[in-house]
Parts: sequence; C-alpha cells; structure tokens
Amino acid sequence: MFHGVGGTDPIEAMAPGSMGWGLFQPLSTALGNREIAMPTCAYCKKEAVLTKEHIWPSGLIQRMGSAKTYEPRAGKFHGGEPVIRDVCASCNNGNLSVLDDYLCELFDKFMASTWNPGNEGEFKYDYQFLLRGLLKISFNSARAMKDEVAAKVLNRYAPFILTGGHIRNVCLRLQIVTSSKAINIEDGTEKLFEPYAFRNAQVPYDGVLSERFLVRLVAINSYWFYLVFSIRDEPHHNWKKVLAGLSNWLTPTGVEIPMSKSLLKIKANQTTYFHTELLGKLQYTNFA
Repeated sequence: MFHGVGGTDPIEAMAPGSMGWGLFQPLSTALGNREIAMPTCAYCKKEAVLTKEHIWPSGLIQRMGSAKTYEPRAGKFHGGEPVIRDVCASCNNGNLSVLDDYLCELFDKFMASTWNPGNEGEFKYDYQFLLRGLLKISFNSARAMKDEVAAKVLNRYAPFILTGGHIRNVCLRLQIVTSSKAINIEDGTEKLFEPYAFRNAQVPYDGVLSERFLVRLVAINSYWFYLVFSIRDEPHHNWKKVLAGLSNWLTPTGVEIPMSKSLLKIKANQTTYFHTELLGKLQYTNFA
C-alpha cells in the first residue's frame, strides 16, 4: 500500500593580475586566516562548486518543443527552461543524468501521445527508476519555489534519488487523463481538448489527515503521477486512512503503482477526461 534541497556561478579562470586573482592563491595569502565554507550539493551534501540543474529533464522539454514556467507569487508565466543552481557536477552529470535518460525513454515509449476516452492500455516501468526520477523533479521544484515544508520532506529522499535502495513513507499513484471535447456554445463546433503539457505542482488535498500528509503531482501529458508523503513518520493505520481518503476525494488520483511489479494494466473505467477542474488550485511550475 505504501513504501517503506544555491550556489554562485563557478569561478572562471582569470589571468594573473586581473580582478579576483587572489581567489586562486593559497587561502592563507588571499584570505588571511579566514576559512570560507564551500556550498553543499542538495543531493550528495558534499562541498563543491555548484552547477545548474534543470527542474525538468532538458530532454523532455526538448521533446515538447517549448517551456513556460508559472510563478504563483507573481501570477504570471515566463519563458525559458527553469533551473536551480545547487547541485554538484558529479551528481548532475552522473546519477541524476541517468534518471533523466530513463524518463525520456518512458516518454518515447508511452507518454508522447495522449490517450483517448475509452482506451485501455499497459504501462511498463522500473519502479525504482520511475520513483527516483519523479522525486527528483518534485525536489527540484520545491527548492526552486522555496517551499520550505515540501523541500524538507523531499530532502529525506535525496540519498534514494541518487542511488536507490530501500524507500518508505511514500506512495506513488497514476491517473490516466484522456482527451475530451470542447464545444463552442456559440456555433456548436467541437474541438479536441488534449492534455499536452507538463505540470509539477503541490496538490491542495483537503481530505482526511491533510495536515499530516503532502500530495504532489508530476504530470506528463496523459500520465498524471501523484506522490503521497507523510510530513513525519506515520503509523500504518494513518496511511490506510489517507489513502482511502484520496480514493474518495473529489479530484481523482488514479491507482497505486505497485513496487513489486513492472507492469500496470489500466482499464477504461480507471481513466478520467481532461477538464479545467482537474487543475484546481495547483501551484508551482507548469509547462506548456
């Protein structure tokens, strides 16, 4: 049922005598006896020069062709690929890059096109790689949006995101969202309304035990992944209550993705159609 977070630009090489050359001298010469602490990587927690980490895998954005980021505090969209600069090059170009490649592989196999109403299908996955990739997107977004609660909760999973292994206090669900028909009430014409978008958001879950759990969404076209976390360790009976509450919540959150399997069969009655109320008051980063 359930299973058991900015640094500055890297210093560029400068010629002797230029501004800043003292940074390359021994610390005892350039800075006296003062010690300057290096920033730490959000994932491995080691001191390092930090690099830009894409909130969404750049490969996915390239496949969509464009990206827009919604800034809820300003109430507007802005263009460009969103990034956060708090990850070391070793993590960025190593284990995290492998997760990006896996999500791009899943996109090419399953997520590039949207589902139509009445369709049934199968979703093949590697649970650890899938969950690690989705957690990375959520963790990146929470840090970028300075959501202290979500970032603190997701920070617990940084070791798992990097290397995998045992995982607890998280549940992964999938809701398939199909296309729908939009009707122009003036002339009666119909237009297909397709869920072509990436969305990463905190879900305003207000059901049972909502004050003790966190629900986040990572949506890739028709594939809407819901990640459920407990803010603190919770007993098994509280997990049963919140998952039952989610199943009966107004916004559909799909079916659980089993950790012990690699294939999920999705029936037509387990899907929902795309409509604006699905978005509700979702916050944070949205891409189109």
